[in-house]
Amino acid sequence: MQLSENFSLDELTHTTTGLMNQPDEDSEVKLLYLANYILQPIRDRWGALKVNSGYRSPAVNAQVKGSATSQHRFGEAVDFI
Repeated sequence: MQLSENFSLDELTHTTTGLMNQPDEDSEVKLLYLANYILQPIRDRWGALKVNSGYRSPAVNAQVKGSATSQHRFGEAVDFI
């Protein structure tokens, strides 16, 4: 599913852990907001960026040793370069 002109749900939920990483409906809405109002304007202004980490399911978050209160778990954070 395309979230904005240049960002897809697959890109913001990608993981190399091999674990299921499917956001719930609330997290999808938050990822939609992040893509359209944070990431897309940054890309439009400064060019392409690479998302390192977006949404993390509880299992993925634990696997990568993320904080139990990480905003990644709720679709409220994205790490990029």
